Amino acid sequence: MYSLERYDNAYGTNYGFGIVDPQKPDTPSVSQRTFTWNERNLLKTSKDARFSVQYRYGSDGQRAIKASTRSENLYYNSMWQVRNSFDGAMLQSKHIFVGEARLVTKCNKRGEDNLSFESVNTYYYHADHLGSVQLVTNSLGNIHERIEYTPYGETWIEKKDGLVTPFRFTGKELDEETGLYYYGARYLDPKYSRWLSADPALGDYIPGAPINDEARKRNKNLPGMGGVFNTVNLHLYHYAGNNLVKYLDPDGRAVVGLVIKAIIIIDLASGFQISGATKDFIKQYKIMRDENVIGNDHFNHAMANSKATSRGPLGKLTAQALSFAREATDVALKGDTKRDVREDNIANRHGRDIKEGESPSEHNSQFDTRQGGNRASLPEVENKPPKNVVEFFKTFFTRDKPNEN
Repeated sequence: MYSLERYDNAYGTNYGFGIVDPQKPDTPSVSQRTFTWNERNLLKTSKDARFSVQYRYGSDGQRAIKASTRSENLYYNSMWQVRNSFDGAMLQSKHIFVGEARLVTKCNKRGEDNLSFESVNTYYYHADHLGSVQLVTNSLGNIHERIEYTPYGETWIEKKDGLVTPFRFTGKELDEETGLYYYGARYLDPKYSRWLSADPALGDYIPGAPINDEARKRNKNLPGMGGVFNTVNLHLYHYAGNNLVKYLDPDGRAVVGLVIKAIIIIDLASGFQISGATKDFIKQYKIMRDENVIGNDHFNHAMANSKATSRGPLGKLTAQALSFAREATDVALKGDTKRDVREDNIANRHGRDIKEGESPSEHNSQFDTRQGGNRASLPEVENKPPKNVVEFFKTFFTRDKPNEN
């Protein structure tokens, strides 16, 4: 028997004197919850005075159905699930992932033919280094939810506006009926900072008889970072080695180093900035080519750099690198002079100096000849192509002030 009940911010307990009424030993009390598991050691039922919950799993061991006295949830795969409430409402949820990180959830409901409903009910997750959702924003970029946690995932601060998304600590789903997080192989109880069931990998932690080289090699690399010789594994209910600063347990089967996950998250974020900045930069040059407005090239140079820089710090570095490559190409193929390079770079640098939230078109309006702006001009600079690579480098990195208009 095990329980976690909440009443007006106060929690019950599953141990102590007088929890069970001796006259009704089989009737769940307000502070008692009973769990049962199936033959695969997967949670099958949860029952207390408020909710009775049934769980069913697919052949892969992943949860397929969760049915309670409140609702029925169907999990077709990690990207699509349906919730049927007993009041007749049906909510469909589609999830977009990058790797194992959930980035977006799109919601729709039964009988809703208006396509704008889904776009309005689209939610974006902003996670920390653990993968725990800290902020959820809506399609307008406004904060929909703000969440903070205790070290093992119990909700500490919660601010919400409308629909509550269930994906919280380390990106896992929080079951509203039990307050448990579903990880895959096991359920985590954030209140007690431990798994609900024993470690399914216990058998793998035990070394085998060293009868051959393969067995001896395995014994030197036991799962769980040392198997039974790592004493924390003797506690079969510990989460992430009781050290959430260094480790995670993605599915309840094995602890992984947090540094690896952090690097993956950083690399993904870096990749988005760089690829997005490159696309913005190239797109602006296509606009310049399609418009073909004579004398307005400096405006487009500045716009390309501003749009790429708006992606973030790596976007700014990407813009500088692409500007360097473009200027080098123009010198080699078109015979651009040192004056051309330095005048272009006035616009390039001005574009990269854009402030957060500033409009690129307004920031670079001084170069827009269509709106009365001027081109960057440096008539005193020698109007000859650079003689060699060293001279090109000196020309490119020379800092000139933009025109004051």
